[in-house]
Amino acid sequence: MVADWNVWSAAVYGLIWLLLIFRAGMFQWFWGSVLLWLGVSVLGSRLLLGIWGMTHIGPLMLPHFYLTVASVFFWIDFRQATAEDAAVKPDRRFEWLALFALSNMVMTAAFVLTLGLMWYHYPNGLTLAVLPAMLQFYALQPLDWFVLQAVLMAVFYVHRRLIERRPAYCFSLRQWYAGCLLAFVLQWGCIIGIALDGRM
Repeated sequence: MVADWNVWSAAVYGLIWLLLIFRAGMFQWFWGSVLLWLGVSVLGSRLLLGIWGMTHIGPLMLPHFYLTVASVFFWIDFRQATAEDAAVKPDRRFEWLALFALSNMVMTAAFVLTLGLMWYHYPNGLTLAVLPAMLQFYALQPLDWFVLQAVLMAVFYVHRRLIERRPAYCFSLRQWYAGCLLAFVLQWGCIIGIALDGRM
């Protein structure tokens, strides 16, 4: 049942954000994500015959990967739109997409930091338990990732809009560092929970 929730959450997550990106007119971000999915599916089908491919669930479980990598186009479009179109209120047009792109980057940075720490300390006893849990957290059980990302987006929104009274699409370096620290702590909590659950 948990596996079903992860599959459905990955599908809903990908479809909702792709729809919002498409409706915002950010077609480079949209098509970049779709092409990444196709590329990973085709490459995986050649390397893992019968296990991976466009008709398999595996590639569909990584929408956060595709959307994060392709979000480079968002930051280009975002800067151009806010710089060239002063008549448009970017906080209304791009606010949630900006929060989404930022939270994806922060989550990925925290995850890469954790992976780097595990790689540095490999092969002690902790890494042998944590690395499979990290794989499960990122690719096999992405519902936890989506929930943590939603928490980060809510924290960013409350901090910028309700506390500082500024548009949520404005990010400071201090907010980036604080977000990475929060994501790091939350991810470690999930990963340790998954590792302990696997040992029981």
